[in-house]
Amino acid sequence: MTQRLLALVCLLSALVALPALANICPPAADSTLRVGVIQSPPFVIRSADKDWHGISVDLWRSVADQLQLPYVLCSQDQTGKPLMVANGLKEVQQQNLDLVIGALTVTSARETAGDFSLPFFRTGLAIATRPDSHAWDKLWQWATKPTTLAVVAFLVIMAPLLAFLIRRLEHNHEQELLDGPRGRSFAMTVLWVTLLCTGRAGAFEMKSFSGRVLATALSFAGVTVLASLIALATSSTVMSNLDNQISDIKALTQHRVAVIKGTNVENFMAQRGIKSQPMASLDSALQALMANKVDAVIHDRPALQYATLQLPADQRPRLHQQQLNEEFYSFYLQPQSPLREPINRQLPRLLMDNDWQLTMNRYLGAQ
Repeated sequence: MTQRLLALVCLLSALVALPALANICPPAADSTLRVGVIQSPPFVIRSADKDWHGISVDLWRSVADQLQLPYVLCSQDQTGKPLMVANGLKEVQQQNLDLVIGALTVTSARETAGDFSLPFFRTGLAIATRPDSHAWDKLWQWATKPTTLAVVAFLVIMAPLLAFLIRRLEHNHEQELLDGPRGRSFAMTVLWVTLLCTGRAGAFEMKSFSGRVLATALSFAGVTVLASLIALATSSTVMSNLDNQISDIKALTQHRVAVIKGTNVENFMAQRGIKSQPMASLDSALQALMANKVDAVIHDRPALQYATLQLPADQRPRLHQQQLNEEFYSFYLQPQSPLREPINRQLPRLLMDNDWQLTMNRYLGAQ
């Protein structure tokens, strides 16, 4: 009997402790705070071991430690859906959560239904483009490919062979290319073939019908290849200049701009009459940028900065210094929350502490 009673007590204890590990916050039954986390690197990040960290999470842990506040982190709303900005704010407003943390922008509309703590981070929207050298690197990579080098080598070999063939076709006609010493006239024929392929010589300079047919085919082939090279080089120059030009909101009107679907960036662009392509995630937007499917990505600077640092050094987009607007991030609490004043008293001191700068450097790199 004693053993059964002990087992029942252990089971009940496990069930009571279970909500602290759950993603859905339990009903408020004691002084434990229900803290919603909205995944938004580098402010809220979930590691491979399911633990939470990031700029906002680390700061909240420091605040809670100073105030000795017990809490549980929750990543889902009451219906089991992952917390996003919209349903995260709603959960606080409906008092299913005591507060929510993430990359939450302070706005007047949100403050009418809840309370913000003092801002702990000042930021704004930034522009990412391909690095300046990307297009030229692509051109160099194309030019140094084994297939490209093989084509060049083939043409170098073919020019003398074509010159020899043209001389054979034209030897019974009064062809000026054949005048003079044999070596000199052969060199002139090779030069003429080169000029023909670049559009600087005419096929009808040939006297024989066969020579004209061959020269016409060479002219078309050469001009086509040359046009492709010029187009690639021009594209490289234009894209390099484009990356330098896109540095403010006015420069975006004529370019392909990617934003993250469901964020306030969509409204920001629409209000300014700039068309944008919504992307599912920041990673997919940056991939589209580097693949030349879009010309720029607009997003919160710290998120862009963090995502860029995760990429190999030679694959990082260029993050422009120009900031398109100004935003402040804060913790979002219930209306007239008693937590607001204690949290606000702790934030200034924590933000002046050296540990805060170390946190910023860890997630965003040296400032």
